Amino acid sequence: MTVQPDFSRRKELIWFPVLQRAGFHDLALADESLDHEQATDIQGNYGYGKSRIAVRAREPKYSPKKLDVYKREFTIRYRRPTGVPTEWEKLFSKDFPYKPNYMAYGWVDDENRDLNEWV
Repeated sequence: MTVQPDFSRRKELIWFPVLQRAGFHDLALADESLDHEQATDIQGNYGYGKSRIAVRAREPKYSPKKLDVYKREFTIRYRRPTGVPTEWEKLFSKDFPYKPNYMAYGWVDDENRDLNEWV
């Protein structure tokens, strides 16, 4: 399956310091094919094994208005108007049999330069 991305992958670089603090090393952006077909944004090593990592970063402009009620909303896109496969499809569909080993989700600061929080 060949798809054209409808986003930039530069933001994925903000995950490197966080993942290194969590114990990953030798981190690199995954090839476009891994990103499009296997939901893998970053590759690295954890312990003695290679790992594929899916990362998502929620920008402040997408935060819910009622933060006192929702705190940090966790969202995985289910469909896109462009038809490009979504995170949901790549993570859970049988059409994408190769899944990442880990998934990290975070909330970006107001300048879109660092992660405020992550899970």
